[in-house]
Amino acid sequence: MKDPSNGGSDDPETSCRAHWDHRTANRSRCPAEPARSASPTPPATPPDLKALVADLRTADQGRIDRAALAMEQLGPRAAAAVPELAEILDMDRPESRRHVLAVLRSIGPAAAPAVPAIRRKLFHADFHTQYWACRALGAVGPAAKVAVGDLRQLLSQDAVASVRRNAAITLGQIGPEIGTDAVETLIAALRDKMHPVRVEAALALGNLGKAGTPALPELRLALIDARRSIKPAAAIALWRLTKKADALLPVLLRELKDGDLPSDAAAAFAAFGADAAPAVPELRQLLESDNPETVMSAMEALGHIGLPAAAARERIAALAKDPEEEIAEVAKAALEKISPSDRRVP
Repeated sequence: MKDPSNGGSDDPETSCRAHWDHRTANRSRCPAEPARSASPTPPATPPDLKALVADLRTADQGRIDRAALAMEQLGPRAAAAVPELAEILDMDRPESRRHVLAVLRSIGPAAAPAVPAIRRKLFHADFHTQYWACRALGAVGPAAKVAVGDLRQLLSQDAVASVRRNAAITLGQIGPEIGTDAVETLIAALRDKMHPVRVEAALALGNLGKAGTPALPELRLALIDARRSIKPAAAIALWRLTKKADALLPVLLRELKDGDLPSDAAAAFAAFGADAAPAVPELRQLLESDNPETVMSAMEALGHIGLPAAAARERIAALAKDPEEEIAEVAKAALEKISPSDRRVP
């Protein structure tokens, strides 16, 4: 069985979400996303919502694809169609069910009336459908609280890794009202056998505010446990729960310099923002590294810190002229964040 979130690979470690595409700020289109038979041009005039819903009820895959794409582009403006979308979802037609879940996800919190229908797909035989059901519930947010027990079950059972990972994400998106049992399930997932699941469990716990504080001891262990490989995610969660950066910044700096995924450490600085300013001198030193990956990750981190990283601006401006295109692009992006009013690279 192929995992839908990692390019069809049997190895969910190479997931499309677990490792952020920091450098481009764009995530690749997840292979689990419903396939389109073509790349239709968006309509010049607002589409007829009733006509689009009618197309979703047909057996014509091309019409289904085009209708779903148009409705996704409408997002919350398609909310009036939610009752009919729930009805179509309950029909469980393989040619449309994942499309319908993707549309409901794009509608967001206004899709709350469809939660019972979405919830019924969490244990579907097709794990792609499970995956998209999780994502749709996460987009609904707190109003999907009724599905917490099912999500806990998915996260704790031997489901496909992308499904477990998205169950963790969704629990974090539902928020603090998930209850103590769900918090314990997320804490247990910090020791999941799959790295992407561990990462998302940590980030989800960080989203829970006071409700996530029972996870502090386990997150602190994850911060020093190299075997779990989730130090940046654990640092983000600890920062969100405690707002104490002093003990976390040295960990991120070590990961950025010597870790297996320095870009993960760099991206973690986005959670800290200006509160990571004490790390600027050491990050500035890393710009002199012979390792291009270290240099780019340090620039990303400085960009996330923003204006307090101005002391590194001169060196980054020089790197913006580097003959290596990737280094130059990362430098320009960092400069834009550090000095947004000055769009010209010196």
